[in-house]
Amino acid sequence: MSPDVSDPPAKRARLDVSLGHITTSTPFALLQHTATFQLSTSTGHSVSTYDIRRLNLLFVTSPQTPSEITSIYARGKELYVGFRTGIWIFERGKKKGEMSMDDVEAGRTGIKNIFGFGDWLVGTIGPKSIGVWNIGTRELYTIIELFGDADIVSVLHPPTFLNKICVGTSQGGVEIWNIRSRKLVYSILPPKAADGTEIGYLTSLSLSTHHSIIAMGFSSGIIHLHNIATDTSLFQLSSSSPVTSLSFRSDLVPPPVKSSCDPPSLSDMLASASSNGKITLWSLKSRKAVGIMRGVHSDATGGITKATFLPGQNVLVTSGGDNAVKLWVFDTPGTVLPRILRQRSGHALAPSTILFHPSTHFILSASLDHSLWGFSLRSDAQSTELSQGKMESTMNKLKKSGMYDRISDVSLLKGAVITCIAAEGNRDGAGAEWGSNELGWEGVITGGREEAFARSWSWTRRKVGRWTLPTGDSGEVKSVAISPCGTFGIVGSAKGAIDMYNLQSGIHRARFPARATKAQIAARKNGEGSRAGWKHAGAVTGLAVDSINKVLVSCGLDGFLKFWEFQTGLLQQQISFTERTACTALRVHRSSGLIAISCDDLGIRVVDIETRKVVRELWGCGGRISDLCFSNDSRWMVAASMDSTIRVWDLPTGHLIDGFKTQNVVNSISFSPDGNFLATASVGSVGVGIYTNKTVFTHVPTRRMSEDDIVKLTGPTSTGEGGTGLVEAAFAEEAEDSGDDEGRYTTADQLSDQMLTMSLLPKNRWMNLLNLEAIKSRNRPKDPVKKPEKAPFFLGSLQSSKDGVAKLTGLDDLQKEKDKDDGLDLSIADAARRAIERAELSRVKRGDAEFERNFTKLLMEGSDSGDYAPFIEHLKTLPPSTTDLEIRTLETSSAPYFELISFVEALTQRLRSRKDYELVLTWMRVFLKIHGEIITKEEEELARLDKDEEEDSDDDEMAAFRQEKPTIKDALHEYRGEMGQESGRVAELVGYCSGVLGFLRSSR
Repeated sequence: MSPDVSDPPAKRARLDVSLGHITTSTPFALLQHTATFQLSTSTGHSVSTYDIRRLNLLFVTSPQTPSEITSIYARGKELYVGFRTGIWIFERGKKKGEMSMDDVEAGRTGIKNIFGFGDWLVGTIGPKSIGVWNIGTRELYTIIELFGDADIVSVLHPPTFLNKICVGTSQGGVEIWNIRSRKLVYSILPPKAADGTEIGYLTSLSLSTHHSIIAMGFSSGIIHLHNIATDTSLFQLSSSSPVTSLSFRSDLVPPPVKSSCDPPSLSDMLASASSNGKITLWSLKSRKAVGIMRGVHSDATGGITKATFLPGQNVLVTSGGDNAVKLWVFDTPGTVLPRILRQRSGHALAPSTILFHPSTHFILSASLDHSLWGFSLRSDAQSTELSQGKMESTMNKLKKSGMYDRISDVSLLKGAVITCIAAEGNRDGAGAEWGSNELGWEGVITGGREEAFARSWSWTRRKVGRWTLPTGDSGEVKSVAISPCGTFGIVGSAKGAIDMYNLQSGIHRARFPARATKAQIAARKNGEGSRAGWKHAGAVTGLAVDSINKVLVSCGLDGFLKFWEFQTGLLQQQISFTERTACTALRVHRSSGLIAISCDDLGIRVVDIETRKVVRELWGCGGRISDLCFSNDSRWMVAASMDSTIRVWDLPTGHLIDGFKTQNVVNSISFSPDGNFLATASVGSVGVGIYTNKTVFTHVPTRRMSEDDIVKLTGPTSTGEGGTGLVEAAFAEEAEDSGDDEGRYTTADQLSDQMLTMSLLPKNRWMNLLNLEAIKSRNRPKDPVKKPEKAPFFLGSLQSSKDGVAKLTGLDDLQKEKDKDDGLDLSIADAARRAIERAELSRVKRGDAEFERNFTKLLMEGSDSGDYAPFIEHLKTLPPSTTDLEIRTLETSSAPYFELISFVEALTQRLRSRKDYELVLTWMRVFLKIHGEIITKEEEELARLDKDEEEDSDDDEMAAFRQEKPTIKDALHEYRGEMGQESGRVAELVGYCSGVLGFLRSSR
């Protein structure tokens, strides 16, 4: 889908990454690059390029193509990517240009089979049309139209045929065309099967190491080898399944006898891939199958789409519709079946449920292909599938016994499709072995579809655990949970039973409700007992344990939210929201003691575990709620619904503050423990989408929004737009309409003049100011600058330039006095630093007039007008070092100290307005630290000044002005009174709020 630049971006989220998406059914492209090969695969609308040596990702193409990619061709540094309406050219992931499509008719199904030779680029642009472009000019040279009813299947170029291409058609024939003259040179008729049966339609075409011989694969499984130079049929090979890809091995093989003097010869192996995920290895000399590789790729997703040998190497590269790329190596020339060398894969089908692991950077993801993966946010190479133990060994035994081909769906050998996951990292991983007394046991529990037991998994060992945890009433597992200590696992049944197990021993520990006593059973038979202590009447859809293992909370399709005593299994209380309202899911945030329940009336209820009251009801979802989660700080509630929309509510206000539409319906979401990312699993996508939380990096104003403000986000790349990381992608610039500024809400500096307001400056701006001397001391160079032993002959003497610098900075005098500075031997660099500091602290004189800085100018203007707001705003823009310098350079040469008094008055006025509270305290602390000694001597200076004025009666105007201006102590007394009044008011408000909160939380 093409990016829609007309839609404004979502405020809090940006879709940057699709984890686990390796390839689609589009064939990959190989390029020999110096000593290695580069492998390029399609991920839908972008191309990922890997280094073949380790299959590490090199770069991803950007921007994304308007429609799904249909063909890839690599040539030199350039990558040609074909899609429905064009061909784009990329170089190292960046778009370099595109081929001209002016004369190509609209409505093409996609440009396929792109390849190049010489100055030409050839590609199929329709069922019966071939386009030819000039690579140098990027202009369309000609279009070749085929005759007859057959469609184009494959196109290739024999190197010995000048300006000619071979076109394989669906009917089995091969046509040779001259692209320069646009003429049909020769037609090879469709071959016939050797046994007289129907040969089927052509599915694959491959050129052998002998450039005049081609191999033709058919839907019947027949492989026909033909010499196109002489139009002669050589021989046929027959397999049992349709051929999807053919490749000739081209590496050199030594002679069979070591003592033989014969030179090495080309390998005679041919590999044929089929739609059932099997590869047959043929010997062209004996014309027999020498080996069969079973289960290379899943046949449920189309089998193998392409298999090819690396040129001159004993390595086979395969890809399939199961989202996997694999490398197979033949260890010796006599090896019949290769071994897996390395692979990169992910889910073959769409994920069903996902969950961030609470103590790692991995995402646990379960899929419809019966697999459980752990995807890494840091590196794709760390992603791994959790082993299912005996099930995988069973698959290997079936491959060796030949029974593998009789299984219709190999994924059925694995466990059931996982529908729910719970994980804790407290006990999973201390390096202990099974059965030891040390800490370390399974920390992951999953529930499977149509299974009456839950499975335990070990995350540190990346495999299935020892225990199966059955439900108490043999019902299907619908929900699972793990206690915060990681010791107990809880399983919820489709029939309403809740059972608890010890994960260290696998022993059943409790059930909810606990077994009824004989008296309770008798009372229920007589109609005297209450149904309140009974289990859920429907499926248990959600389970959660509070932070101290005191309360177990459960919800079910019967519409009840029940609170159980964790130790005894007794029911404490239950809540029913509205009549005939079923609870579909439950999520907990243990730090805040909140739980969220999604209901089938499209509402979300937030309940306090302590008070057991509904504190928020969130509405607005346009379809059934598929999943929900808290943010890491419990400030937001995020929910995905069936209308392909993700909504974000602000829990303190209950307002909808953000929302965005996705390309597909999201069926599972999870917020990362650090609050940086939101992970989503969508229908129709094999990758896990990662949204960056932009509020972590930039300031985003919070305001209430309507459903009309919900925007649509475009799809992600496989590992980040343009190959960038998650953090870099979060800062990427996004186009915004110029008209979007109209009606935009601007956050007020202060909501009310009765509220004590902090500034929006970063914390380091004022924290560094308090510790500036320690920072300077830490950053001071430890070693003095050393003079080179001998300068190069062409530089001359350095003594003259050193003397010039010394005179300019005054280092010659400082060098003479360095032995007098407390007995310390100061280096030249340290002396220079002190000289610069003295120069900064000194006033800048211009003749008899003193140059007035902007800091002093605004301070004096505020003193005259009584409004210090411009001065404070200027002071907020200064970095810590400049702020410290400006405070130090306040006029203190002689009393009265008007600048010091004005500075204190400015801080008092800001404190009175209740703005920038932490900045005012920081500035005052620095001010007192620097000028504290001057403040204590102010009375002596003023007394001396009065005495001088009595002797000199001519300065009456200055004396009158001094009488109007308060002293520093007077200004500080006023600041102290304002501070005491404000601190008392805040303490009173905090005490009042604490009392109200304590009353609400009390059990009385």
